Amino acid sequence: MYDIPNWKHEGVGVYTNKSICMPRRGHGSPQMSFAAEQLLDMIAEDMGMDPAELRLKNVRKAGDVLPNGDRLDSCGLRVGIERIVEATGWKEKRGRGNYRGIGMGLSAMFSGAMYYPFASAAIVKLNPDGKATLFTGQSEFGQGSDTAMSQIAAEELGLDLEDIVIVSGDSELCPIDLGGFLSGGVYVSGEAVRRAAEDAKRQLLQVASEMLDVEVGSLQIEKGRIFHKGNPQKGVSFAEAVRYNIQKHNGDPIIGKGFCKPVPEVEFYPSLTKGAGRFTDAYGFTVAVAEVEVDPETGRVKVERVTIADDCGQPINPANVHGQLLSQVVMGVGDALFEEIVTEEGRIVNASFEDYKIPGVHEVPEFVHIPTGTFEPKGPFGGKEVGEGARAAVIAAIANAVADAIGARIYSLPITPEKVLEALEAKKRGR
Repeated sequence: MYDIPNWKHEGVGVYTNKSICMPRRGHGSPQMSFAAEQLLDMIAEDMGMDPAELRLKNVRKAGDVLPNGDRLDSCGLRVGIERIVEATGWKEKRGRGNYRGIGMGLSAMFSGAMYYPFASAAIVKLNPDGKATLFTGQSEFGQGSDTAMSQIAAEELGLDLEDIVIVSGDSELCPIDLGGFLSGGVYVSGEAVRRAAEDAKRQLLQVASEMLDVEVGSLQIEKGRIFHKGNPQKGVSFAEAVRYNIQKHNGDPIIGKGFCKPVPEVEFYPSLTKGAGRFTDAYGFTVAVAEVEVDPETGRVKVERVTIADDCGQPINPANVHGQLLSQVVMGVGDALFEEIVTEEGRIVNASFEDYKIPGVHEVPEFVHIPTGTFEPKGPFGGKEVGEGARAAVIAAIANAVADAIGARIYSLPITPEKVLEALEAKKRGR
């Protein structure tokens, strides 16, 4: 996220006898953002500088190349910070006291990574009734992938959404797809779908060119009709072209194939063995601002509002984007304030929802969404990651907002009432 031209890090793995770790939304980035984004605020405080201004001076921009070689063809961090500062009344609310605070957090997330063999393929079959059947291995489990994949196919083919019949998640019928993880749904699976639809469209236009006796380049498809750009009256329906192809070529179907692999110029992912190298083709970015109120008597924190300026490129489905972000706001509130695995002598003692606190409906804050409107040239119709990165920014924003509210920092999660009261007491004692 930040313009650091060179970096070096060392990591040490520690084996414990506690419960094993598993990937969760964000894949480790929330923990790092919680620490790094608080450090940014602490640096700003020491410099007597607005934390938003410090971030604005140091965030990356489109065209930057990261130290590992990843290139940012799109990056909405600068415009995101500018818009969110204005929309939230940041300057007026910052440091206002009375146990009310406002804080900012930034995050980045890859759009599908090079973990071998992360890739996706899709098939589009054109039907004689004018519809198209899409086969994709991407599985729908509530994230809206069936809708997004169908929209991408419909847009490329020039059909209405209801003209797409989708077959998804069937490993016997559908081509390879490594699944809905690593935020590669739209960017990787969606691009495979777009390429499959493009391949089918190319074949269909060739058939229509033969039917109408015109050049392929002079044809256009819109709402299920293929017509001459200079003479729209001269055309055929999608269904007529498919049926003509079946009759003329003894039943030969029109089937398009598409395949997409992140960072295609690199055959294997070098970081698995060398700890270096390219990682992804595109990053999604989030700027989050949280507004909180702290009760100094009980230490309880209430998150009143979370505003997110997100850079997911061009949203394929705005409703899906809103849902993805809101769900990450709720998860971020849980991570920041409630969720904790408690162990005693290596045993988990809060292994049920009776003891493991998660946000309820009363803890869900007001949510405001500000799109940044960037365009990712390598993504399908300009789209990229939106499903994971915001969670990290929300956690960091809440932590910084609490610090703004009470004038003291809390360095571990979750930010419980006990920790808030301890921080207030330490501040009172001048520690």
